[in-house]
Amino acid sequence: MIDTGKLILRLALGGLILLHGIAKLSSGIDGITRMVTSTGLPEWVAWGVYVGEIVAPLMVIAGWFSRIGAGIIAVNMVFAVALAHRSDIFQLSNTGGWELELQGMFFFTAVAIACLGPGRYSANRTPAGLAACPTVARKWQQPQARSSVDSVAATPTTSASERPTARSSRKT
Repeated sequence: MIDTGKLILRLALGGLILLHGIAKLSSGIDGITRMVTSTGLPEWVAWGVYVGEIVAPLMVIAGWFSRIGAGIIAVNMVFAVALAHRSDIFQLSNTGGWELELQGMFFFTAVAIACLGPGRYSANRTPAGLAACPTVARKWQQPQARSSVDSVAATPTTSASERPTARSSRKT
């Protein structure tokens, strides 16, 4: 059930951010370029919006390096707030909610996915995703090593000669 929840989070965040990216593909990023250059940053930084709103959401949706994709989305939201919504950070909307609740929800959902990971239903966790990631393919093919907790549980902490016997523990 937890993996299903992670999948829902990934699909919701990735799908909603991707829609913003598609809008920027069709209308261009001239406005973003002006905002970026007005703050003294180089013009090429504006092109990062395509990474943050197209590439990263696709990574999150597929579950292919989704922690990295979610981190990119979180950074993208920091840039969006810093460039376009600075004056709204401490504002409430007419309905009483935070003025930046959408951006905040995107940011914190991205942080949650970056912390939680993609879950079982992801490209990096299934044989179908092996071709895309050789490192994961090697891990998938190797037998899982026992964890240190399993090793400790399997070895006794005291030897048979050190264990108290019924005779030695009685008072005389």
